[in-house]
Amino acid sequence: MAINSDIVSIRQGASAFDETNVLNETGHKNMLHLIHLRWLAVGGQIATILVATWGFGIHAYLHTCLHAFIHTHVHAYMHTRTHT
Repeated sequence: MAINSDIVSIRQGASAFDETNVLNETGHKNMLHLIHLRWLAVGGQIATILVATWGFGIHAYLHTCLHAFIHTHVHAYMHTRTHT
């Protein structure tokens, strides 16, 4: 009987580890999906600005938009480099 209870406790420990591993993998996949979705949104925003500026002749401060875009992404890149 003691052997069976040891095997059950080992299996329960392994299944708990497997569940944690699955949750980590799921969280990682979700984060990648969010990152891809954010880049899709950035592309749509850039396309909207360009169509409004060149297609409709609406005056937009492209220099300011480009500066903000670069500054944001350099800041995000530096933040990820220092916190990994």
